[in-house]
Amino acid sequence: MFPYITEGILPKLGIALLLVSAATPSLAQGAPAGENLYCGPGNIPNFGATDGPATLPQSCYYTALSGTISGGNVYTATSTSGLIKVLSTSQCGDVIQLTAGSTFGMFTVPAKSCDANHYITIRTSSPDSSLPAEGTRITPCYAGVVALPGRPAYSCPDSTNVMAKISTSTKGRDIGFTSGANYYRFIGLELTRDAGTGTVSTLVSTNGASNVIFDRVWAHGTATDITSVGFSLDTSSFVAIIDSYLNDDTTPEGTWKIVNNFVEGAAEDVGFGTAGLSTVFAPADIEIRHNYFYKPTIWMPGDLNYNGLSFVVRNHLEFKNATRVLIEGNGIQNSWGGYGVQQGSAIILTPRIVGTIGPCANCFVTNVTIRFNTGSHLPQAIALASPGNTSEKYASGNNNFSIHDNVFDDLNYSGCYKCSTAYTNQMFALINANLPPANDVLHDVTVDHLTEVVSGPLPAGFLDLGGPTAANPPQESNIVMTNSIFSAGKVPVTNSGGASANCATVSSGSPRANFDACWNPYTFSTNVVVGGAANASWVWPSGNFFPATADLINFVNLNGGVRGDYHLSLWSPYKGMATDGQDPGANIDAVNTYVGGSLDGVWLSARPLGGWSNSRFNGAGDRDRTGDIQLGKLASIPRPAKNQAFTAGHLRPRAALSALIEHDSEHNFKRCGMRKSSSAESSKDRPRKG
Repeated sequence: MFPYITEGILPKLGIALLLVSAATPSLAQGAPAGENLYCGPGNIPNFGATDGPATLPQSCYYTALSGTISGGNVYTATSTSGLIKVLSTSQCGDVIQLTAGSTFGMFTVPAKSCDANHYITIRTSSPDSSLPAEGTRITPCYAGVVALPGRPAYSCPDSTNVMAKISTSTKGRDIGFTSGANYYRFIGLELTRDAGTGTVSTLVSTNGASNVIFDRVWAHGTATDITSVGFSLDTSSFVAIIDSYLNDDTTPEGTWKIVNNFVEGAAEDVGFGTAGLSTVFAPADIEIRHNYFYKPTIWMPGDLNYNGLSFVVRNHLEFKNATRVLIEGNGIQNSWGGYGVQQGSAIILTPRIVGTIGPCANCFVTNVTIRFNTGSHLPQAIALASPGNTSEKYASGNNNFSIHDNVFDDLNYSGCYKCSTAYTNQMFALINANLPPANDVLHDVTVDHLTEVVSGPLPAGFLDLGGPTAANPPQESNIVMTNSIFSAGKVPVTNSGGASANCATVSSGSPRANFDACWNPYTFSTNVVVGGAANASWVWPSGNFFPATADLINFVNLNGGVRGDYHLSLWSPYKGMATDGQDPGANIDAVNTYVGGSLDGVWLSARPLGGWSNSRFNGAGDRDRTGDIQLGKLASIPRPAKNQAFTAGHLRPRAALSALIEHDSEHNFKRCGMRKSSSAESSKDRPRKG
């Protein structure tokens, strides 16, 4: 996992992306193949059809340079007026170079009736050899900035400024698009705003455009001003932000691609939603892969390096309106509580419409796949929360989520601001007696092979639960939670409010009673719940495991729940005990492969989660504070056969280890003084460590 940062907190930038996708390709091994892992030339999707209950994206955007040809004339602009003049006279396929080291003012991109074979490229005048290779993330070093306070360190052997800067001194935007301004690519540009000029709402607005690529750009606000949105992609389609660095900033429609970026933001790093409109459509086919999402801890009250500035810090990825979304191979780091009832989730799926108009017939969050991600230094991992309230109305869809093979560690870390009431997961649909419409009741959710590890004090619990009762159907249905590792916390399950209207008020703290009252049908089985037998009143569904402490799981290296190696050791009593014959918890090797290189913006093969160097995280910080990105198939990973076991990242046949450990699973349970529950039994019937 990522080393946590105790020195800093960073601002937020907003990006809106819309993706419209499908087969089983091999793992990403190198750039630019990793960037287009699921998309071929001509925008041919290769995601596959489904991942569990979720339909995968059915459209994609091929972003290799070879697919965005600019073979026309080359022009060089040295001033804002010169740039605007060249833009007005350029033809499809031309290249417009902006003098490196120079600063340009805001401009509007005109419509030119271009096509896929004639992109207009707007780029720095520096040669390609001075930029990171295609498929590699750019950093502020290329604009002559050796380091940013509060951000993770990046390599900067040469601080020569090779980028051209576009900056606004007004409350307008840097770059706007005329409707129909299609087929543009931007390369090697710094997009920002002048300091001390008040709140700037948006740096880039692509509204009404399509087929636009931001490639190796640095988009940012300032350390002292509010920059609400970095990229707004409302009413746009086929927009990609790739290999870029977004900080100090903070909505969507067509096929959107956010791949291999550094993204930081306060309220949300990436947010998909809509503000008070009843005639909107959920953005579709969204690809969010191999990014590093980050919040500097200098924004957190109580941190040793707290900068004293009050930013609205909420979640990393928030979805209020979106469908067919793939979230894969991302690293997510740093969050905390303190903003209302929100608890600093890594990812929150929360369908609703902002404002007084609602419900919205075309607003929903459906078909979301969350796989092979890591999250660290957080109060909460995943939230599925869709309550209507006085300021936000119910949407019209809340279903078909596939969440598997994710690792969240350093949960409820010591010093986490206002995290004492946080549950490490949420799954609820009301916080008052206002019942959701039938089409917005949660259903068809699979949570499988998650690893969640706590480093600090016990969290409040593992699940904040709520929904309609059997007396007010439909209930939440087809809920599956299997093969995962959780911490029970102080009280495993609580209710989200709503008094008798809430199904989870039947027996606070007793998991099975709450599950029975809220979900029909459901499966909660073969999970390893740390501390789940600590109280005799906690009755669980049968078929789960309850070690008293995380040490008794026998990870290869728990390491206090921070940057551990979370493979199960050969001596783990839960080795091979998942329903599919594999280990409970995430497929660590697959997670390593997908996340590998995301911190630095390069595509790597598998790398141990515990292998990140502390020296790369120096913490410290800046401030801007709203959101970075606002946005309105599973590769086949073979698990080891049952006669094989993971050990320290390698496969070794169990047969070869027979002299070291008994293969029989019952022997393992007896040896460790614990057993699998066989019926709905109270904790007093379950033996613990002897």
